[in-house]
Amino acid sequence: MECVARIIQKDGHPIYFWRTHEGAEVDLFWQKSGKNWGVEFKFMDAPRRTKSMQSAVQDLELEHLWVIYPGDQAFSLDDKITTLPLSLITEEYPFRKTGKLIGSKAKITYMEFSKRS
Repeated sequence: MECVARIIQKDGHPIYFWRTHEGAEVDLFWQKSGKNWGVEFKFMDAPRRTKSMQSAVQDLELEHLWVIYPGDQAFSLDDKITTLPLSLITEEYPFRKTGKLIGSKAKITYMEFSKRS
């Protein structure tokens, strides 16, 4: 979680934890270019879309929610939720790239960070 937080904060954006009284939560929440973004961490082999994720996307009006897990494949859970293996989290990926998921027809648009002058 700290590695992802450092990547997000490099651009000067504060990050937050979000939770409802009903228990829905997002581990990392931030705003960039007038849009809301989120990251959730799951310790399971194959994360599934949950009511908590759906609630976060809807209530926070998230542009995209990434679910980071210890597996080895990235895949889409729906249009606004994508799983990413922890091993793919680097300074450049996924928050600075745009591309298509391998083996999927769903196009994933990743958040673009810009360097400060």
